Amino acid sequence: METRKIISFVLSRETAEGGFSFAQTTPRTLDDTYYALKTFEALGYDYQSCKTRKYVRGVQVDKFTLSKTLYRLAYLSCRLHLHAHEHLTDLIVLRLSTADYSFDDLYFLVSSLAYVRPVPPISHAPGSRIFCLSVQDLRTVRHVLRQLFLMGRMDIPFGRARYVEWIRNTQNGDGGFGFYPGTTSFLENTYYALRALELLESEPADLEGCRRFVQGCQASNGGFGRQSISVPRLDSTYHAVSSLDRLDKMRS
Repeated sequence: METRKIISFVLSRETAEGGFSFAQTTPRTLDDTYYALKTFEALGYDYQSCKTRKYVRGVQVDKFTLSKTLYRLAYLSCRLHLHAHEHLTDLIVLRLSTADYSFDDLYFLVSSLAYVRPVPPISHAPGSRIFCLSVQDLRTVRHVLRQLFLMGRMDIPFGRARYVEWIRNTQNGDGGFGFYPGTTSFLENTYYALRALELLESEPADLEGCRRFVQGCQASNGGFGRQSISVPRLDSTYHAVSSLDRLDKMRS
């Protein structure tokens, strides 16, 4: 990877007020800031900014805040060494204590636990309906990854072979992965598939083809798009950096 070029692309999306945005002419968002710092972390770049710290500290949360936003804030607060969002733990525990959440809610809430202290206990009872779904019921590789992650965190047994087979079947001739078997390759699907295969201690059937697909999504400015002809974005750039790192580990 051309690390310096990628870092330069990400820094070009930093706003004057702190935080990161899709483009230099668009407002900053928590999602873009999250993906920027995840990319820096993956590349080992020590990013420091008082303005970004102030931006993240100023984000208001309450009992209606989306679970994904709670997760983003938990990660960013930890990464930036902030203490203004200590009540995040209370909100996350409150949300987990109810049965009123979706599949994605549960994924983001459990993921948040890696960044909050003290870590509350988790039970799979409220979300048990989620783990009765088959790999075909889940429909997309993103949801398969999230189910695997949750079952692993909650020590729920599952049949490994059927997941490996289904995920491998989502890989296309161009090396990338689709949403499900027979669909178009996109970088985010490839990232989800590689994460899932890593959890399963497996790898793509065509590992080098996968690497070529990811590398082909890079633009001349160092960023990555969803496909080779797509506009480079911060989320896609993180997906690429993380995917290439996983592919290196799988090859070794």
